[in-house]
Amino acid sequence: MLRLQRLHSFLPALFSATALLLLAPDAHANDHGGGDKAAGPAPMMFVVNVGKTGHGGTVLQTQIVLEGANATATQSIEAFKPALQHQIIQIISAETPERLRTADGKSALGEKILEASNKILGTTRKTGVKEVFFTHFILQQP
Repeated sequence: MLRLQRLHSFLPALFSATALLLLAPDAHANDHGGGDKAAGPAPMMFVVNVGKTGHGGTVLQTQIVLEGANATATQSIEAFKPALQHQIIQIISAETPERLRTADGKSALGEKILEASNKILGTTRKTGVKEVFFTHFILQQP
């Protein structure tokens, strides 16, 4: 009975703490630890026509993270973001929906983006963009 009373007195505090965490605008879980600097680069969102344009065309909605090899590379990625985004849009729009539906097609797209990004930055995989991650990838036909 005593355990039930202790649990009963503990539950309102638990629910209050949980509600505060859920309602706090900046309370996001991450497993990086160390605050905002450890959160990593923000994903870049793209919505691009792929293949045949116009009625009946396909649209790719994707988020891409370019991982820098070091802090300097990450700063360069941020500084060149408009040029990188432009080039990524050009690369995606040259793809076909059929190719992007395959794992090999997605992998090849990532490699093209990596190579083009390092060309823009004047770097290599060891000194610039070391990896391209798709964190969201939806092909949509209207």
